[in-house]
Amino acid sequence: MDERIKTVTRYQTPDGDLHRTPEIAEYCLFESDMLGTCNDMLNAGKSIADILRHADRKVPDEILEYVTKDTKLVISYWQCQDTAGYQPCRFLKGLVGMFVYGNAGCWSGPYGNDVKLSDLVRYAKATPGIGALSIGNKEAPNG
Repeated sequence: MDERIKTVTRYQTPDGDLHRTPEIAEYCLFESDMLGTCNDMLNAGKSIADILRHADRKVPDEILEYVTKDTKLVISYWQCQDTAGYQPCRFLKGLVGMFVYGNAGCWSGPYGNDVKLSDLVRYAKATPGIGALSIGNKEAPNG
């Protein structure tokens, strides 16, 4: 074999990603398992805040105590009316954000996209009924 050719060892996780060390592969496998658990918790109706705490992550704002998969949000620049209609559907890899989807009058029909957790907080605070919860009323607004 030509001396310029080297043997390279990589460690592959079930998602198909290749990693340089077994430790990194183990960590990524743990993160992947945690992502699955968190999405299962979301589908079971747990709040975003409860899920983040379970995953030992920082909860960026207490308003996420009131946001679940059933919560409908107003995302004004996605829609043509002020009706809440976008719902958190799943966590993104690394739990850094969520995929949000719904139909609240977008000119092209139902729409979804990835949003950062900080944006999710902003949308929740801008949605009538949810923002008031963080200042005392503990009853779920629209979901």
